[in-house]
Amino acid sequence: VLAVMEFASGQTACSTQEDCPDGSCCAGPSFAKRCRFYGGEMAQCEPPNRFNEYSTGCPCQEGLICSAIKRCQAA
Repeated sequence: VLAVMEFASGQTACSTQEDCPDGSCCAGPSFAKRCRFYGGEMAQCEPPNRFNEYSTGCPCQEGLICSAIKRCQAA
């Protein structure tokens, strides 16, 4: 049941982006990375990068951009 709850909340452990389902990214400190869902409006975010390495949050959902204050907002 715990594994199902972790998956449903988007918080399964990961090492790389390939460990996470579509619509999520692998983010967190190097020793505690978790799959997190892409950010909705006003969610904490990081801009997409070519390495798919994220420490504080995922990129935003499609149609949103990560602002200068690291929050998802309408493009």
